[in-house]
Amino acid sequence: MKYFVMLHVLFTCCLLGIGSARADEPVSNEQADSEDRIRRATLNEMRDRVNTIRVASVVDDQTSKELKLNPEPILRYNDQPRGILDATLWSWSDGGRPAAIIKLEKYRKDESHPREWLDNLTSFSPGLVRAEWKHGITWQARQPALMLEALPDGPRPAPSKPARLSQMKRISRRFTCSLYNIVTKQRDEMRLLTTQLLRYSEVDTGIIDGVMLGFANNGTNPDCLFVVELQKAVNGDHSWKYGFAGMTQGELTAKLDGRKVWTKQWTVKRGKQDTWIWFFDEDVEGLKALKQ
Repeated sequence: MKYFVMLHVLFTCCLLGIGSARADEPVSNEQADSEDRIRRATLNEMRDRVNTIRVASVVDDQTSKELKLNPEPILRYNDQPRGILDATLWSWSDGGRPAAIIKLEKYRKDESHPREWLDNLTSFSPGLVRAEWKHGITWQARQPALMLEALPDGPRPAPSKPARLSQMKRISRRFTCSLYNIVTKQRDEMRLLTTQLLRYSEVDTGIIDGVMLGFANNGTNPDCLFVVELQKAVNGDHSWKYGFAGMTQGELTAKLDGRKVWTKQWTVKRGKQDTWIWFFDEDVEGLKALKQ
């Protein structure tokens, strides 16, 4: 009998302990506050880092025009499968379509992954761009990155901005994109992000309306970026255009209505590429000596 009494007392104490732990709300609030402080501090660090990067459009071999950094990130994301704890997407432009995009990614730093910060900058321009970091790395695109193509069977352009946005989103759903990993021999169909990354126009260059969107393989990490634009020609005709750019080492393949229209090959090594550059902070000294 004493055995059952003692068992009952122990069971009751356990229940009381569980209830007490669940009711301990201040611990949960403190944890939330701590996580919020870390996120704010990380964002401030990313902002400080991106503000030291100078990006310019190359007019010719001798001159360039500095581009303006969008003061706020256009996307914040993480990518747990790749060990990315926090990341932001930033853009530079000359007033309309972004000419350059950068991913700033903070990785989980441990024995298996000793590197913490990654910069991944790509040209997003039909021209050439140049970038310079405060620690001495410089890079210039060897060729234009954004090749715009005419969209077949595009809708008649709507007169209002909200209606055109709906049209551009419907157009975007005609595209698919896949990511191929040459190491694992695996191809994954990517997911179209539901929210546009940027909306822009540039009447002086004939861009009546445009939207930048992304495809992601993990979470909301946009490994593939693309634009859909309504353009006006000199003769007054309107036409829909589209174009792609990749921000991953993997091989990308985009299709329109099931037909392949764009590819980005697997990137063999990190460093200075024709249309983009990516490196960890620990790679800086080696990249300084690397000729393009």
